[in-house]
Amino acid sequence: MTKGDVMILPAGTGHAMEEDLGGFSMVGSYPTEADNWDHCIGNEGKEAEDRIRSLKWFKRDPIYGQEGSVLDIESLD
Repeated sequence: MTKGDVMILPAGTGHAMEEDLGGFSMVGSYPTEADNWDHCIGNEGKEAEDRIRSLKWFKRDPIYGQEGSVLDIESLD
């Protein structure tokens, strides 16, 4: 990856920072209708999996808005 690259991880994607990459920034977001942050850390089991599967995909691309490639994905199943 190079400066300016973006990765969009769907809900439920495991991720972790393995090393200090110097200047790396991460931004997380939730839909405006979300009334709380739900941080799963890997030991919640089937209940967390069910909550993740119930989430809807993006209505707008987080980077490009109405025209972004994230909207080209029809299903994660």
